[in-house]
Amino acid sequence: MFIFCECKWRNRKVGWNVVEELKQKAQLVDWHNKIRKERFLVVSKSGFTKNCLERMHDEEILHWDIKDIKNIIK
Repeated sequence: MFIFCECKWRNRKVGWNVVEELKQKAQLVDWHNKIRKERFLVVSKSGFTKNCLERMHDEEILHWDIKDIKNIIK
């Protein structure tokens, strides 16, 4: 399994365009393309737009915001 991750540490919410860009970047990794299972994780300091959250939920894309990171660290 491959996990492709994008981290955005800025003061605005992440939109769906970030997920689309991550998916495009994943296509550039030319390794076991026909047999690999891909998962995606997007990390955002400031959270996600409503539309982005809904679409990530629909596509089972993992996402963490600052609260999730604080809980992981504890």
